[in-house]
Amino acid sequence: MMILEMVPYDPNKHEPRTGWDAFSINMALENGKSLLVDQNGEIWTTGRRDYVGKIRKGVRA
Repeated sequence: MMILEMVPYDPNKHEPRTGWDAFSINMALENGKSLLVDQNGEIWTTGRRDYVGKIRKGVRA
């Protein structure tokens, strides 16, 4: 089993991969969700770990 390293989402450091990713990230943040980014560039909510989107390659955690 692979253990994922997760860091808090930082809009100044992590750029959404597509417009749809940006949309879902903004919706999650507007709903008061805290977001984490794993080493694969995938963005998850804290708690239930709901998938939110992905960041661009080269801008990893």
